[in-house]
Amino acid sequence: MKMRILACCIAALLLCGCAKGQSSSRETVVLSPSAAQSQSEDDIDVDLVGVNSNMIYAQVYEMMTRPEDYLGKTVRIEGEFKVYANEELNKSNYVVLIADALACCQQGMEFIWKGEHKFPDDYPEPNSTVQVTGTYQSYEENGGTYYYLETDGILEVKSAFSSAILKASFCCCVRGGWPLGCLPARSSFLFV
Repeated sequence: MKMRILACCIAALLLCGCAKGQSSSRETVVLSPSAAQSQSEDDIDVDLVGVNSNMIYAQVYEMMTRPEDYLGKTVRIEGEFKVYANEELNKSNYVVLIADALACCQQGMEFIWKGEHKFPDDYPEPNSTVQVTGTYQSYEENGGTYYYLETDGILEVKSAFSSAILKASFCCCVRGGWPLGCLPARSSFLFV
């Protein structure tokens, strides 16, 4: 049993070491050229790209619980692209989904892309990794206040090494089932 735990810890450490070289294998696909050119690093008030996944999750959670502190600020976020159909209002909500380090808890941040864009033609594939930079705004709908990022474009991030693989691997170690312990529950995190 001790050898199994030691093997899992060593595997997790080795995978963590590989993450440092991750940026060299990343490629971005710009879905809106003007958006990529319009934001410089200095213009971003809250940058959640390249930050520890637990810190990202905590920051997004704070933005959801204290939204008035962030209204009007420029936020850059990276995560999994999701589309949720709102059949009651006959519209779709586009979301960047962020998981914590163990991929057990998730927060989503809605974004609205300025201009006329049609899904699926103009958007990346659902479940792909995207980066969105926009202004934190709010809107009223059905008696509730909702918060979102208003953006000029979306960057699709393609990577040979995904942090999601590390998350799934770490999850397996923690659950004690290397590597099959969390495949059924976490299979969507293995290939991004």
